[in-house]
Amino acid sequence: SIVTYQINANGTLKALNWESSRGVTPRGFTIYKDLLIVANQGSDDMYVFKVNANTGALTYTGNSYKIDGAVSLYVAEY
Repeated sequence: SIVTYQINANGTLKALNWESSRGVTPRGFTIYKDLLIVANQGSDDMYVFKVNANTGALTYTGNSYKIDGAVSLYVAEY
């Protein structure tokens, strides 16, 4: 699961929402622009979520990819 948090004024965290990574053993995460990309090591795939800039809420975009040995991510622009 992926958990979004609120940072309170005193610096403590408050869990806001749990979102399924849609795979098994989420291992790597990266934020690219307004997207969160999650690599699931146990299911050899990655899923893409849109991040709401105001609330931090995640919405699955419908995009997923099979990747053998998905562990970490890096976004390269060409």
